[in-house]
Amino acid sequence: MLRSDATAGKVERACLDLTESTVLAQRLGTDFDAVVLREANGTRPAEIFVADPPVLAKCTGAPPEGKQVRVRLTTSDPTTRTVTFTFPAE
Repeated sequence: MLRSDATAGKVERACLDLTESTVLAQRLGTDFDAVVLREANGTRPAEIFVADPPVLAKCTGAPPEGKQVRVRLTTSDPTTRTVTFTFPAE
């Protein structure tokens, strides 16, 4: 049962990643308001939440955790199901 739950979680995340990257694919270079959920740590990038459209994604740079920031969409690839933002947006 645990294995099937883990597999279901991976499939769900893959579906979300595909949807997010497809929705954002035409908006490369666009700036978005976001909330930083987790700051970057070593090789792990920061994690942000964009409310409109709702996206949970990685963010390069060093945005401060818990703060609202402006980020720029730099990668949105449905083929690899990846979405990446950059901070600062300038």
